[in-house]
Amino acid sequence: SLSNEVKTNGIRVNAICPAFVDTPMVPKALPYERMPAQDVADLALYLASDEAKSIHGEAIDIYGTQQIYALEDPRARQAGKARS
Repeated sequence: SLSNEVKTNGIRVNAICPAFVDTPMVPKALPYERMPAQDVADLALYLASDEAKSIHGEAIDIYGTQQIYALEDPRARQAGKARS
């Protein structure tokens, strides 16, 4: 991965994977909660800080208070329960 290729140069690579963020790009008609953009910005600032120097090669999901399961196809959840 890119993270492994560049970490010896002191470069950290991480991905922030937000759900719906309250920005003009998210239609207000969507029935889902939106997290403040500041929450995503705070995570980005943390990852760029020295406090996060040991975090690299991660994909970090950030949902805020959203019920992320509401975004899934309910048929997929039922299929998963049937296999358990």
